[in-house]
Amino acid sequence: MMKRLTGLDGVTLHGETSVMPTHVTAVLFCDPEARGEMTAAAISQLLAERTAATPGFRQRLLTRAFGLGQPSWIEDPAFDVHSHLHCVRLAKPGTMRELTTLIGELHGQPLDRRRPLWDAWVVQGLADGRLVVLIKFSHAITDGVGAVTSMLPELMTVDAHAEFAAAPEHARATMPLAAARVWDAIDEVASNAAVGIRIAGRLGPVAVKSVVGTALGSVRRLLPGVGPQRPDGLDSEEDENSPRTQLNAPLTARRSVAFATLAMDDLRAITAAFDVTVNDVFLTATTSALRRWLATHDTVPSHPLRTMMPISTRGSDGNASNSWSPVLVKLPVNLADPAQQLASIHDATSRIKDGRRAVPPVNLADVIDLVPPVVIAMAMGVYTALKLSRFHSPVAHVITSNVPGPSDEIYCAGAHVLGMHAMAPLFEGSNLNITAVSYGDTLAVGIVACPDNVDDVASIASDIEDVLGELKVAADEKTGQSAGLTRSSDSEPATNTTATTQFAGARIGPARAMGLAARDASVAHFPSHSVPTP
Repeated sequence: MMKRLTGLDGVTLHGETSVMPTHVTAVLFCDPEARGEMTAAAISQLLAERTAATPGFRQRLLTRAFGLGQPSWIEDPAFDVHSHLHCVRLAKPGTMRELTTLIGELHGQPLDRRRPLWDAWVVQGLADGRLVVLIKFSHAITDGVGAVTSMLPELMTVDAHAEFAAAPEHARATMPLAAARVWDAIDEVASNAAVGIRIAGRLGPVAVKSVVGTALGSVRRLLPGVGPQRPDGLDSEEDENSPRTQLNAPLTARRSVAFATLAMDDLRAITAAFDVTVNDVFLTATTSALRRWLATHDTVPSHPLRTMMPISTRGSDGNASNSWSPVLVKLPVNLADPAQQLASIHDATSRIKDGRRAVPPVNLADVIDLVPPVVIAMAMGVYTALKLSRFHSPVAHVITSNVPGPSDEIYCAGAHVLGMHAMAPLFEGSNLNITAVSYGDTLAVGIVACPDNVDDVASIASDIEDVLGELKVAADEKTGQSAGLTRSSDSEPATNTTATTQFAGARIGPARAMGLAARDASVAHFPSHSVPTP
C-alpha cells in the first residue's frame, strides 16, 4: 500500500542539504534499576520488537521520477530492524561531556534515504549507571506533537510491568506495481488542482486588499511629514530591521547539544503571578539567556531578535503526520530585565493569537503541496551552497518549539524514563534551536547549535535555568510569598560536577501521575494535545 507524503511532510526532507539535515533526535534517560537488573539488551530487544511491529518504522520512501511529485511511503522489501538499532558505550569517565559529544556527532549525520528514515541507539557508560535511548527520525514521519501522540505509545508503557501484545507475522513486502504508481501520480495532479482552486478562492479578496493597501501606502509616503513610523516613533513590525548577529552566520555540518530542565511548579507560580502563559515564560528564559550569550560572545543589539515557532494546527487534522504553521515572535534581548522581557513577550504573543483568530492563516500544507520537491531541493541547495543568508536581513535568529509531552510516568522495557529531551534541526541563517518538551512535573529543554558559530552552548542551558530562578523570585515577591525555587535535581545529590548544568537535564525525579489514561491498562496512550500558541 502506498501513502503519499503531503507537502508539509516533505518540505523539510526535500530541503535537506549536506550542512542542514532536518531530522529530530529524541533523548530519553532511563533508570536501569527495574525488575532487578535491567540491561541495555532488554531495551534493545523491546525496540527491535516494537519498531518491527509498527508500520511507520518499516516504511521507506519511493520517489517520483525527476522529483516532480511527492514521494510515497511503501513497505521496505529489504527491511532489517537490526540495521537500525545500535548499542554504544561512552568513553570514560562517562560524564555528560562524553554524552553530549556523542549526541552532537550522531545528530549531525543525515539519515539514509534508501531505507526507513530512523535509527536508534542504546547508550551505556554514564558514570551513574543510567541508560540513554536515542531515537533519530525524519520530520517527514511526524512532527513533535505526532511523535508524542503516535510514535511514543508504540514504544513505551505507563506501567512498569506491562507487556505489549505479540506482534502478528508480516509477509515480505514487494514493490508496488507500475499501475499503482501511475494511478498515484494521477491522483496527486487532481488533488493539487483542487487545492489550487481552494487557495485562489480564499486569497482572492486578500490579494485585492493587499494591492489597494500597497498603492495607498506609496501615496502616503510621498506626502510631507508622513512616514512608515508609528506615533510613538518606533518602527512598525513590518519596517523594523532584523539585526544580524553571530547566530545568523552560514551553517556548517557540525552540531553541539546541551540540556536544561525547568520545574513545572516554578513555571506555574510565575504564570500565576504575572498572568502570562508557560510558553511566555519559556520564551523569556530563552531571550534572557540569548542576551547573556551575546554580551559575552558577540554584541547585544539595540533591537529585538526573532524566533520562528512552529504552531500545531492538529485540531483541524488530528491524524496528519505533520500539522503546523510557523509564526515569528520578537525576543526583546535589548531589554535587560527578565520581568520587562516577559511583559513584552506576552504582549507580542497575545497580538499574534488575536490576529490568528481574526484572520485564520492559509493552510501552509496546501501551499507547499503545489511546489514540486525538485524545486525545493534545488532552491535550498543553491541557498546553502552560496550562503545566501549573508545577503538579507535574518528571518529568524533562533528556532523555538514547545511540545506538550506525556503527563504521567512512562517506562521503556520496564525501565523508568527519568527525562525526555528533543534535539531538533537547524536551518540556514539560524544557528540555534531550543525545544522544550513537558514531561510530568518538568519542562525538559533540548538545545542544538552549530558550534562553529555558536560556541559554549552549555552556558545557554545554564542561563535558561538561572533566568527561571530569577523570575520565580520576582513572582514570589509580587505575590508576597517567600522565594522557594523548585529544582528538579534537588531530590538527588549531584554526582557529576564536571557538567552540572547539562546533568540537571537528566536528573529529574519520578514524574507524578497527572491523569494520563492507559489505552488498555498496559500500553501508553498519550492525549492528542496541540502545541500552545505563543
